[in-house]
Amino acid sequence: MVGCAAIDAVLDEGLVCHVGFLMGGRPLIVVAPYARDGGRILIPAADALGRAAEAGEVCVTISLLDGLVLARSAIHHTVNYRVVTLRGRPERVTGMAEKLRALRLLTDRLSPGRWDTARAPNEREVDEAGLLAVSTAGARLDVRSGPPAEAPEDRHSPVWAGIVPLTLARGPLITHDPIQSRRRSSV
Repeated sequence: MVGCAAIDAVLDEGLVCHVGFLMGGRPLIVVAPYARDGGRILIPAADALGRAAEAGEVCVTISLLDGLVLARSAIHHTVNYRVVTLRGRPERVTGMAEKLRALRLLTDRLSPGRWDTARAPNEREVDEAGLLAVSTAGARLDVRSGPPAEAPEDRHSPVWAGIVPLTLARGPLITHDPIQSRRRSSV
């Protein structure tokens, strides 16, 4: 079994999760930001995801793409990845203090220190915020790493083979100016 430290490392590096559940007998997957809070992850639950708490068990997946694995033969191309999968019944986060704490964790996960610089949510916003918690107990880690697996006859081909490393990087800031946005939309 993979150690908890490896699972926590993936949970701490990822920024979004995919939450799968059944709604009306049909499978649905919703993408959402999340934050780790000890032995659970916190997920904002708007719209369909808000109903996931009543849907029963959910499957939450956090995927990190580490590289493109290019072989000499196209059939052997793949990717290197780390994926944590959680299964369980989500619990609603309730109470003003617990919701504020969860909102702070989620905000600072997306942009460290942002909670202290952005406008704090008012009481109505906190009350209306849907938040779910899913336990990380029983989490599973799947990893694919390393070079391409190639057929022996391809090993002497002059075609390049190897790994194209991928990382998530923050780009330059793009300022949102609501005044300029209104001017452009009225032209």
